[in-house]
Amino acid sequence: MSWPAVLSLLLGGANPFATGEPALVITPGDQGFDQDPAEASRTVAYWRDPAQKDRLLQLAQHRSHSSHRSHSSHRSHYSGSGGYRAPRAAPAPRIYAPPPARAAPAPSPAPAPQPVRPFMSPSTSVPSDSVGTRAFTQTEIRDIVRRVQSALTIRGYDTRGVDGQLGPNTQSALRRFQTARGLRVTGYLDLETLDALDVTGATPSLGAAPTPAPIPPAEPPAAPALPAAPLWLDQPTAADLQRLRPRTAPRFRAGWAMVKCQVQDDGTLGDCEALSESPPGTRYGQAAVRASALYRMSVEGDYRAYVGREIEVTVRWPAQ
Repeated sequence: MSWPAVLSLLLGGANPFATGEPALVITPGDQGFDQDPAEASRTVAYWRDPAQKDRLLQLAQHRSHSSHRSHSSHRSHYSGSGGYRAPRAAPAPRIYAPPPARAAPAPSPAPAPQPVRPFMSPSTSVPSDSVGTRAFTQTEIRDIVRRVQSALTIRGYDTRGVDGQLGPNTQSALRRFQTARGLRVTGYLDLETLDALDVTGATPSLGAAPTPAPIPPAEPPAAPALPAAPLWLDQPTAADLQRLRPRTAPRFRAGWAMVKCQVQDDGTLGDCEALSESPPGTRYGQAAVRASALYRMSVEGDYRAYVGREIEVTVRWPAQ
């Protein structure tokens, strides 16, 4: 069946190509045309009917209205379902904000250094920073401990370093030294231990030669630029001198010794050495050097001129 015949059947005979013009009729002899002969003649006769033009127009208008109603129904359906809706705006992107960093904890303050208390007198078992009535500063104590550590190391008692601290290694070396010398074993410093280590003694040791020494003047001559005599703030007491009296000295005789020392910034005496002693050979010179650690003079005002100078001090022991 040809396509005009199919279209004619679908439209009920109202074919839009039915113009009535013979030029529009496709004959069975045309190339590519294949249909039934009776159907072809019916189609040709139908298209030649001029009355079909009005029917074709009405059918086209009817279908046009139907098409409009169909579109309108579509619009009505769309309107009834809510009408046009604008698309929703996309939500704003969320920006990641990291949590605030926690502040680092404040470092704990370093512990304060513990004071060094290396001295222990025979009458007590509690270490202290003083010998007799003379109290030493921490700087002075560390200097004394460094000298003790050097003296112990030289004698073969290893302290594992010279740091000015009376630690376990230094105390162990001190105990071994005190045991070997027959001293009071405490692991701390006293005048006997310092004397045995030659920390406060003069070099060379005095008292070996029995030569008499000249009697010193009562007071050493003062330089014109200095006050007449030092103003002593601390001096060894009678109990200190009795404790420092040499064991080799006769108890019923008086004794004395002269030492030369340098005045320090705080008024104490340092770098002392014995110049003479009496009676000779009684080690009063070495005892005077030990006693010089208990002296302290004023360095205020005019006495400031003594700082850094060498002075001579006479230490006297009364007869018993």
